[in-house]
Amino acid sequence: MNIPRIATALNHIDDELVSGAVEYKRKKKSPWKKWVALAACLCLVSSLFAPHLYMKQYVQKNHIVEHNSSDMEYVTVLPEYADEWEAAYRIHGILSQQEYPWYGNCRFDFDSETIMVGLTEVTDSNKQAVLAHTADTPVAFYQCEYSYQYLQQLYNKLEGKRAELSFLGVAWFAVSATKNRVCVCIDNPKNYLAICAASMLDSQGGAIEFITGEAVYLIE
Repeated sequence: MNIPRIATALNHIDDELVSGAVEYKRKKKSPWKKWVALAACLCLVSSLFAPHLYMKQYVQKNHIVEHNSSDMEYVTVLPEYADEWEAAYRIHGILSQQEYPWYGNCRFDFDSETIMVGLTEVTDSNKQAVLAHTADTPVAFYQCEYSYQYLQQLYNKLEGKRAELSFLGVAWFAVSATKNRVCVCIDNPKNYLAICAASMLDSQGGAIEFITGEAVYLIE
């Protein structure tokens, strides 16, 4: 090492730079910044989890039940009941076009072997209005929860939100005259976001039956 040259070079260093280097002290990190960052992370996690918890509570509070498609029962129409099934389908088509606010559904009951007409208000005048369209086909009446008119209106609301609902995980939806419900198929039973989004369109409540699992389609 050439000591004289190094010493000569040091003589040319500004005295202010040397004094500044001596006086420099490393800044200590403030511990509170770490806690602020941790608090911010916790707030972010809670803000994401809170809506999920709210929607789960909404589903439980409103007793919304999901049915797995693999557990559902499907009816096979035997040849000997084909005429009655067709008659029930035809009567339903006629009555649904009348837009009666009290008409619910029309289905063939295999146990009693009778065509059943559901009415939200089972009155003599409503019965007579139905019989005017059934000709000589015998029917029986019972009280149902929802009018077909309301179910169709609910379906139209869902249709208006089809893009959003599909993004949230809704596979399909359809009006089931037999079930007297609008069936909505979702991707999994814990998709509370999709369940809440669809249920909030149901102003009467309970008119939607959720189905999970394989995306089967109703044929009725």
